[in-house]
Amino acid sequence: MALNLNNSNVATRENRIGSITGYIGSLSDLAKQSECGTLKGCSRCFSQSSTCLSSCALGQLSAIRDVAIIHHGPAGCSVASAGTYYLDKVMAKKRGVTNNTVYVGTDMNENDTIFGSTESLRKIILEVNKRYSPKAIFVTSSCATGIIGEDIDSIVDEVKEEISVPIVAVHCEGFSRRKRIPSGRKKKI
Repeated sequence: MALNLNNSNVATRENRIGSITGYIGSLSDLAKQSECGTLKGCSRCFSQSSTCLSSCALGQLSAIRDVAIIHHGPAGCSVASAGTYYLDKVMAKKRGVTNNTVYVGTDMNENDTIFGSTESLRKIILEVNKRYSPKAIFVTSSCATGIIGEDIDSIVDEVKEEISVPIVAVHCEGFSRRKRIPSGRKKKI
């Protein structure tokens, strides 16, 4: 599968790998549809039974050594990186490599969710770059940033001119108030 680096949005897991999270029907129908490749999940717009998208993104990004991952969200969302951080250190040691990946949470509060916090995100990105000198910076989103429509893409685009390492916005919010249009495509009105 080719990587599209011009689009920071990731398709849902079910669409990306052709899986389902729910099925309505008999077990024999499920088996038949699975065998012939026609299995379709029941249509639903909300599910609490699958893994947090931010946690999945943090886990995937953690495999990249010597980068900074800035999770833009409340402290409770950023806590997912604690387990990933520990696992990365253990696995790196077992493989005999050093991984200096840095995890930083922006610790959004109630005020940030009402008025936005893009300016503080901008300052955090610049400080992380200055303090840790990572080889690349990933700015991940959270449900809170998705719900309020925080524009992390614009901040990332702005700071690209100010830092010398690659920086990428990674949209991994489970909830979002707006539908994003991949860059390069125009919205039909």
